[in-house]
Amino acid sequence: MSTSKEIFLKDYKEPDFWIEKTELFFDIEVEKTIVHSKLSIKRNGTHSGELVLDGVDLKLLELSIDGQELSADDYSVTDKSLIVITDKNEFVLESKVEIDPKNNFSCEGLYKSGEIFCTQNEAQGFRKITYFLDRPDVMSKFTTTLKADQKVFPTLLSNGNKLSESVDDNGKLVVSWEDPHPKPAYLFAVVAGDLAKVQDTYTTMSGREVKLEIFVDHGNEDKCDHAMLSLKNSMKWDEDKYGLEYDLDIYMVVAVDSFNMGAMENKGLNIFNSAYVLAKKETATDANFAGIEAVIGHEYFHNWTGNRVTCRDWFQLTLKEGLTVFRDQEFSSDMLSRPVKRIDDVVMLRRHQFPEDQGPMSHPIQPKSYIEINNFYTATVYEKGAEVIRMIHTLLGEKNFRKGMDLYFERHDGQAVTTDDFVNAMSDASGIDLAQFKMWYHQNGTPKLKISEKFNEGDKTFELCVEQVVDLKGQDFASLHMPFHIGLIDHEGQELPIDGELELKNTKEIFKFENIDKAPIVSLNRGFSAPVIIEKDYSDKDLIHLMAFDTDTFSRYEAAQELYKKELKRFVEAYQSSTEYKAREEFFTAYGRLLNDESLEKAYLAYALALPTVKELYESYEVYTIEAAHYAIKNFKLQISDRFKDDFERIYHSLETKDFDLSAKSMGERSLRQVCMSFLTLQSEKKYSELAIGQFENATNMTEEFSALSFLVNNYHSESDAYSQAFYKKWKHETLVIQKWFALQTGYSEVSIETLNELENNEAYDKKVPNLLRSLVGGFAMNNHLRFNDPSGDGYKYVADKIIEIDSYNPQVASRLAKSMNHLKRLDEKRKGLLAKELERILTHKLSDDTFEVVNKNLNG
Repeated sequence: MSTSKEIFLKDYKEPDFWIEKTELFFDIEVEKTIVHSKLSIKRNGTHSGELVLDGVDLKLLELSIDGQELSADDYSVTDKSLIVITDKNEFVLESKVEIDPKNNFSCEGLYKSGEIFCTQNEAQGFRKITYFLDRPDVMSKFTTTLKADQKVFPTLLSNGNKLSESVDDNGKLVVSWEDPHPKPAYLFAVVAGDLAKVQDTYTTMSGREVKLEIFVDHGNEDKCDHAMLSLKNSMKWDEDKYGLEYDLDIYMVVAVDSFNMGAMENKGLNIFNSAYVLAKKETATDANFAGIEAVIGHEYFHNWTGNRVTCRDWFQLTLKEGLTVFRDQEFSSDMLSRPVKRIDDVVMLRRHQFPEDQGPMSHPIQPKSYIEINNFYTATVYEKGAEVIRMIHTLLGEKNFRKGMDLYFERHDGQAVTTDDFVNAMSDASGIDLAQFKMWYHQNGTPKLKISEKFNEGDKTFELCVEQVVDLKGQDFASLHMPFHIGLIDHEGQELPIDGELELKNTKEIFKFENIDKAPIVSLNRGFSAPVIIEKDYSDKDLIHLMAFDTDTFSRYEAAQELYKKELKRFVEAYQSSTEYKAREEFFTAYGRLLNDESLEKAYLAYALALPTVKELYESYEVYTIEAAHYAIKNFKLQISDRFKDDFERIYHSLETKDFDLSAKSMGERSLRQVCMSFLTLQSEKKYSELAIGQFENATNMTEEFSALSFLVNNYHSESDAYSQAFYKKWKHETLVIQKWFALQTGYSEVSIETLNELENNEAYDKKVPNLLRSLVGGFAMNNHLRFNDPSGDGYKYVADKIIEIDSYNPQVASRLAKSMNHLKRLDEKRKGLLAKELERILTHKLSDDTFEVVNKNLNG
């Protein structure tokens, strides 16, 4: 059980002291590291309180103020802090501590990834390096000197610009770095290792030449081209879009295998999960390439939205993350296909954030409280936060939004600020009142919009009634200000000339449109203008009409998905009543028209043809219909395959090419080709399994090689072992590729617990590497819904055992894994009892704050 206190936003106050300058000296050895710090400290105000610095797992060796060693009466040490008694208002506190990076498996502070020493300090990792005021509103100028054996650690990196490099009398390499920009400790970084360097340059809009350097393990140099191109594109995009220029002489990226997150925006020295740097066509899928572009962009954009202007406290996390996700989404939209990227972002939001909003960890994008801040690096803070920024952009328009960004930086450059500061800058620059809009930051839950309509044939008017509803479990609900874009389409398929860019502010609003000859079909929430759930009872006929004629690409996609869900629910009903169901002929006609529409972008068509996932289907029920949902999707997809297999095969072969590039067009063609294959491999005829085998054996890129293997494993499992083993032998030394293989094995719907245990003993698996943990254990818990939720309870027990084990050395990974158990209240009674038993068992163990908070809310929330 945890004894930590809950921390509340309402209790925020400034620190009692400021640290204006920080000088750090690292003596790095394989077995231990000595950190000597000199902190220039100033009392904040006239109080006489003690100085309390954060520190965890530190061995204090020396402590002095202004050169005078402190006696035991002048300070005390706890397991989480150093308390210093002094009446001085300004002083230099020096400390020397010993830390053990080699045995630090939490991937926080200074730790070892492979043979590399690196840091991860967001949110509160710096306290594992030295004693400090480890909070984001304490911004200090850092100078860092690193010393190490140059044979073992020839690469020594830190933030900012390099001041000097030399070899001391003992033959050790000594490198000094200076960051001229004040920053909080969470943005501090150090890397020490023997790394290869890939370099380039970028000339900024003012003519400065910036060195670009990517550091990777030796042998991976040929996998950096895409990351480097993405970085240069990001720098150019930010200059063109926002007039923001990079502000140091060098920009460094380091790829490491052991990393809890995707990447970290440390000033001038980004540290990345290698999955978001390393890629070539033979080892990375198109999704990997797109992810690298987005994350490289995201971390670079943080240089201004996160580093130059940072958060006052961790409750303001969405200030930097929501804004920067919006920026990376816009960047990727400009690099690839804007309509497809919009669908991709909404799919991500609905699959991850909407369930979070309905679950026990539901919170506003600005949480009101937390026990462990690491638990709030969530889809709500990031993806919903980005949607909130997008709504501001929509309400203000491009020109006013840019004015607001300019004013935000003008007012707050070099400061730690709040979400209110950002919204106020937007409002002041545009002259648009956003006071009511701020409720998006404070109210959790996904708003629902109940839609009704009325057509008056006599006076030729059409009325649209929109009512806001949010289930806040007893909390007060305030109506939200949001954009709501609509269109009206007549029965001939023509768009009616109306102003459909509506705004909602009241709980219930009625919009009246005149000169409407016949009752139109309404296209709602175009472009997903607001992150809401639409409640409207569309007929199949109306959805089919929107699929054919809606001019908004997102709404056309949405109509198709809603039609699929209606059909799937009929399959669910059939399963529950032990009857058979055949999809309606009207559906097949509409699907065939969509499938053969050659005017559509191929990537868009791939999305539009794909059915909702199992989880998306049973999320639409109050109590999960797990077996019924699997039955529904399997049988519906098979019926589609039976009807259109000739069309799928024709399209599949028409898209075959030996050329490979990363254009939106080529990636879209590969995506559509794999969607066709996903339907074809449901057929039992040998020619279709041979089609998958042929693709697997002849593939020249990982997208097609791994897709083919996935179809073989999931649809022709008895025949797949030879191909699965061939893939394993070919790629077992490529950790990023073998992670895909582990995830595929654990995602198979009939995988046994015995097989999971065998995979854990595989020579390519290392439970201390977060990516491998996520692929094997996380792949099972998050993606294998049928087996994880097996009515025997075996899946729950397996994952519970792993949570308990992993929490002992990596609480962040354990707590995220525990979020797979957040659906207790949505299960049938039998499963509910089995899962509750496992949650209770986890709570009997000594847990980190990270894991305790999640498990406790899963059980009692």
